[in-house]
Amino acid sequence: MDIISSLIKVLLDSALTPAIILTSSNYKSVISFLEESKINSSQVILIDTVSKAISRVSDKENIYFLDSLRNLTQIQIKLVNLLKSKKNVCFIFDSLNVLELYHSDDVLMKFIYSSTKILHKYGANGYYIINSIKILPKIAQSFDNIFKLEKVE
Repeated sequence: MDIISSLIKVLLDSALTPAIILTSSNYKSVISFLEESKINSSQVILIDTVSKAISRVSDKENIYFLDSLRNLTQIQIKLVNLLKSKKNVCFIFDSLNVLELYHSDDVLMKFIYSSTKILHKYGANGYYIINSIKILPKIAQSFDNIFKLEKVE
């Protein structure tokens, strides 16, 4: 979450609207975290793929709920809709590793390739957070840059 917090602050300072696709956290925990980090949650768009599977929720201003992580098409449709309706949006994909639990490597690679093509088409940026390097060699060609963070003790 510290990486996401730092990204959000940089994006907001750059006059961009961060849109986070939540795959490992729900909107309530992220809003609490944003408040603890002194970030105004109303400046951030949340696309929650977790909450709808466990409780009754409905879209709110800047919070959108998708059915599940199994429906990658729904995620891409939300990307396109936001890119068409809002200016200066930058996407942060919370953790691609969670998607590995629901999809084969081939499906995940197609999703990443297709999502990056959508972002390029609309001139938008995206950050994909990956917690495991297992899939990275297979998807690296889909990205313009790759940053590796290591824990320093």
